[in-house]
Amino acid sequence: RAAGEVKNATPATTRGLLDGGVKALDENFKDRPADLAHTVYFLAKLYSELYDDVEAGPVEKHFLESSAINADPATTARIRMLYALSEMRGGNTDSAAKQLASAQGFWSADTARYRDQIARGHILEAQIVKQKGDVEGAIRILRPLMTEAAEALGGEDYDTINVENSLALALMQTGELNEADTRMAAVLARLQARKDNTDAVVTAQQNLGAIAFNRGDFSRAQALLQESITQRRQLFGPSAAMAAAELNLAKSLIRGGHADAAQQVLDEALPLALKFTGDHSPITIGLYQAEVEQRLALGDVTGAVPIAEKAAGLARGKTGERSAVYAFGDLISPDLQPRI
Repeated sequence: RAAGEVKNATPATTRGLLDGGVKALDENFKDRPADLAHTVYFLAKLYSELYDDVEAGPVEKHFLESSAINADPATTARIRMLYALSEMRGGNTDSAAKQLASAQGFWSADTARYRDQIARGHILEAQIVKQKGDVEGAIRILRPLMTEAAEALGGEDYDTINVENSLALALMQTGELNEADTRMAAVLARLQARKDNTDAVVTAQQNLGAIAFNRGDFSRAQALLQESITQRRQLFGPSAAMAAAELNLAKSLIRGGHADAAQQVLDEALPLALKFTGDHSPITIGLYQAEVEQRLALGDVTGAVPIAEKAAGLARGKTGERSAVYAFGDLISPDLQPRI
């Protein structure tokens, strides 16, 4: 965990430790299933913090399909929630909802004991609901959850702060940009005051840049996003989080009249998204859609057609036609003339 926060550490330091630990799991813990559960949870949590769901998912899935799941049901429930997070980030919302429901079923048997896990589960539930296209439904979960999380976890707990972060992002999607901006600025200030998690600060800064983009303030968006990308690259190396930031940076460059400058950003971001989130994730689909925008802005209609078709097919297959991810691609008609 410390390796990712050390200023001069290379990304390989963190991943080398993780990968080495994962490879030894089955052999080292073959007769200690409870210890295996604790170790899988710890390693999966670290992968999650690195936004490396491609690596986290198989570790979590392998454990959940093993006989060791019965050794420590409480830890197994935590692993199920992490697997739900990995699946959601990969665009597998039905699987994510199923895993989370299983974990919630365990916690519901003792609501007083697992109050904190129930609150964290509701945070993920809101994210899954939002990714399925029901942003208003997510907001209905998140507004009362701010009080629930503060009471269960404490007002300055990361997950409590993350509720307001998630609410701000949902408000951004519904066009309530002033409240979204105010809430995300508050999130950033609270995280900066803690001074103990650089990744969370960089992520909040990245989110503030996304809100600025949606407000049409492309110069502010570019400054916030470029700074977050620079810090993320220096501290943590390549990741899905970097790909997400570069997606918004590319779009802000395109909308701000600098479509030519977006090419280098897209070229770096797409391989990262494919590596860390897979080819069906919202980040990957969004990057294909951004490349369509970029090519159209440069007048390359012929080059845009196959990319638009690919993005539409991926979005339809994973999120369906009633989702924000698909709807954005559907703004372009089959002959690539804007519908609105």
